[in-house]
Amino acid sequence: MKIDYDPTKAVNACSPLVRRFEGCSLNAYPDPATGDSPWAIGWGSTFYPDGRPVSRGDFLSQPMADAMLVGQLYYTGWLLAFRIPYWDQMTPLMQGALISFAYNVGPCFFGSNGFGSITQALRGKNWKAVPGCLALYINAGSPAEPGLRQRRAAEGDMWALGVTAANRR
Repeated sequence: MKIDYDPTKAVNACSPLVRRFEGCSLNAYPDPATGDSPWAIGWGSTFYPDGRPVSRGDFLSQPMADAMLVGQLYYTGWLLAFRIPYWDQMTPLMQGALISFAYNVGPCFFGSNGFGSITQALRGKNWKAVPGCLALYINAGSPAEPGLRQRRAAEGDMWALGVTAANRR
């Protein structure tokens, strides 16, 4: 399968958004929901580039945290490029919005249980529906809800800007 995808523009588009909503901690911290595993570090990484999980007591330098984020965004973009139909027809802003979403919910969201709305919109190339679908994934009633609402709105705005740019082509 040939994929026509240059991840650099999409990663550059979504990196500020991910940084804004993830925040950075150079010391490992526990999952807020469990108070324990999985541990995260840097910009929300739960594992290192070599595949080792983040553990209590781990520490990173800022350059390492930044490099891990960029590497994960590239990796996530490539995973999505192989999973999501019409990826190569999306603008970098559209791709970036989905990379940010996947960085938060996991790169295997497309086609997974609980992600029917976004999967259906993407599969059907119903691109105008995507911002509304993104807004559904907010962990309603949880302490994370306000931040997730803001993040999904920002991802939806990025997506909509990308659709506008695609329509100008």
